[in-house]
Amino acid sequence: GLDERLLRLRLASAQHGAWRADVAVLWSEQHNGFDAFAIDNSRTTRSDQPGRDSQRSRGLALTLGREGASRFVSTSAVADADIVYAFDGDWGADPDYDFTSRFLRRHRTLTQDLRLTGGDAGGEDGAIGWVVGAYASRVDESNDQLDLYGGSVYRALVSDYRARTLAAYGSVERTLATRWQARLGLRAERRAIDYTDTDGARLDPAETMWGGQATLEYRPAARTFGYLTIARGYKGGGFNPQGTVAVSKTFEPEYVNSVEVGAKSVLFDAVTANFAAFRYDYDGLQVSKIVNRSSINENIDATIVGAELELGARIGDSLSVDVSAGHLATEIGNATSIDPRDPTGGRRGFIAVKDTTSGGNCVATTGQLFRLLDGVPFGDCAALGLSSGNLPIRSAWMSPRPCVSTKSNWRRRGEKRIAGSSLGSRIGIVHQPRAAVWS
Repeated sequence: GLDERLLRLRLASAQHGAWRADVAVLWSEQHNGFDAFAIDNSRTTRSDQPGRDSQRSRGLALTLGREGASRFVSTSAVADADIVYAFDGDWGADPDYDFTSRFLRRHRTLTQDLRLTGGDAGGEDGAIGWVVGAYASRVDESNDQLDLYGGSVYRALVSDYRARTLAAYGSVERTLATRWQARLGLRAERRAIDYTDTDGARLDPAETMWGGQATLEYRPAARTFGYLTIARGYKGGGFNPQGTVAVSKTFEPEYVNSVEVGAKSVLFDAVTANFAAFRYDYDGLQVSKIVNRSSINENIDATIVGAELELGARIGDSLSVDVSAGHLATEIGNATSIDPRDPTGGRRGFIAVKDTTSGGNCVATTGQLFRLLDGVPFGDCAALGLSSGNLPIRSAWMSPRPCVSTKSNWRRRGEKRIAGSSLGSRIGIVHQPRAAVWS
């Protein structure tokens, strides 16, 4: 059964001179029983080792603030979690197939943010507001996996993961004229990861990334403004599960350079109009897929261009109408990847074979299937000399296809149900193989 306990405590101090402090404490314990699945679809599990699913978490956060000509805020947080997960792989007391799996995990996080703000953002002409800060985090995680088959060790793996992040950031905002405002922000980050396990893996990817944003805003009226934003964002890279055949050990950071122009307005206190046009250029977009029962990441360049329009009107006191429309075109650059759902690429004369050793796939010709496997699409790919892992190698590209969608709805005041209609199509992705390598 379920057994959950939760304790939250928050203390906020009164102002002592220029200083103020807030403390938050969290303690949580969850025991969510076990996998009660029964192979006969009854409500009674027949598992002889039903396993566990529990987590105990502790957390503490401290915020210190100081008011003055400039405002200083320090936010510190620490969290510690112990997790136990185990299950009976056969969901029954089967003496011929006795498999159990158990995972022990400890996850610890420490973060610190220091921020200083000042100025008068949004004030009179020439007013300047600013923010500068520094951020640091530390993540430590240990995992202990033990799989038993018939009482003997089938799989044992102990791993340690550490991530360290240091970042500095700042932004400035200035009122240029009565109706103009400009903002500029920058952030630089250094991230380092260390991973080791008892299978001999040693990975230590590290990267320095930076991003920022520049925005120019114009307000011709109190409830109307237009904007232009140029920005660069990023997401850190990492490493893929080890032991997965023919897959890169690491994947690179993802960067996106974007440009967006738009306007938002409220007219006559009854009509709203919002418009935006944008372009996103991705350098190393991180794409996830399943290979040999593991989730891995790849980097592929991509471009997204689109526009959106939203219109809304209030008619009288009891009726409102909303209409929205959008256009989106996407393009993915030349890349090499494999569709795990169709590893043969749709080519006639080839068939995917399940590798009974690794759990992955290999590719065989129709002749090999009957000559080596007697027509059965599974076997030991390595012993049979078949290409295994992330194969066949195929170069594919995805052509842009516009996505146009419109949506409208209307409702009466006080009614929760909205009547409406929509017309649209999803973004299309077209795979066109250019080359293939078969074994």
